Amino acid sequence: MSRVCVTGAAGFIAGHVIIDLLDDGNAVHATVRDLGDDAKRSHLDVLKERYSGKLELFEADLLEPGSLDAALEGCDALIHTAAAVILAAPDPQKQIIDVAVKGTQNVLDAVARTPSVKRIVMTSSIAAVMSYDQQDKTYTEDDWCTSDDIWLDAYGMGKTQSERLLWEFADKHADRVQAVAINPSVVIGRPLAKHHIRSSLAFIRDLVGWTYPACPPMRFHLVDVGDVSKGHVRALTSDKAAGHRIIFSDRQMSMLEISKVLSREFKTPMRVLPKLLLYIAAYLDKRFSLRQARASANLRYQFRSDRPTELLGIKLKNTEESILEAAETMVEKGWVKPRS
Repeated sequence: MSRVCVTGAAGFIAGHVIIDLLDDGNAVHATVRDLGDDAKRSHLDVLKERYSGKLELFEADLLEPGSLDAALEGCDALIHTAAAVILAAPDPQKQIIDVAVKGTQNVLDAVARTPSVKRIVMTSSIAAVMSYDQQDKTYTEDDWCTSDDIWLDAYGMGKTQSERLLWEFADKHADRVQAVAINPSVVIGRPLAKHHIRSSLAFIRDLVGWTYPACPPMRFHLVDVGDVSKGHVRALTSDKAAGHRIIFSDRQMSMLEISKVLSREFKTPMRVLPKLLLYIAAYLDKRFSLRQARASANLRYQFRSDRPTELLGIKLKNTEESILEAAETMVEKGWVKPRS
């Protein structure tokens, strides 16, 4: 049995990681930003009761130096999933990039102070691999995001700088610490809490709930949350994985293609929204920028990686199943009301 610290425990990926760790017999120190936030903590409280004595919750604001020290104490490994998925902001340098980099640096500083930690597995992203200005390309783990347009890809720039900090740290502390970076695309699958449907599952929620009368002309690269979770957990002990980045991405799909999968069980939009209306919506929706909407509508790049199978023994799940599992859970829990 190992004792593993998991940051960002209230998050979608982290919730599945914690379950997989506990199922494997590990003890888990899980961090949340605010222990007083009952809505974001409730599913973790259920796990605490189910795995009595195996899960301990800690409050840690990773932007505060030293806040992770108590949670890391006595741990053999760290799975760092905590990240703010913010794609657009009035001040992208301060609100996106600086937050990502400062949080990662504080986490790594805490590991440096904790000699028991021997392995770090960090949730990076395909955003640290691809560049919006290089569309007609198939990306692998050898590629890095080279974007320098802060208004188009601040998120990718933040993820890239954060992951580079990890590898610099691993090189500096190679006598004690090994590192693995997991680089998933858009992660979908069964949500564990209502707030999980506000992030990478939002487009499935919006299709089932008819937020828009037609499908936005956007495309996404998708991967199942169960595969990503298993990847993190297996990376803790895989000698082959140590020192590697590992892309997790099953396929690229348009919103219309996703809606057609959902239509097997739910009534969903079957028309495509004109690009002009998408751009107007993006202009009004502060979660995205107009330039990001254009990039997503014209997405042409692909990813190729054999590493999930070769290094971790994971064959990626068909994400059509994951799309339906996400929607079924949302409807079953009453988080989304489908059309009859």
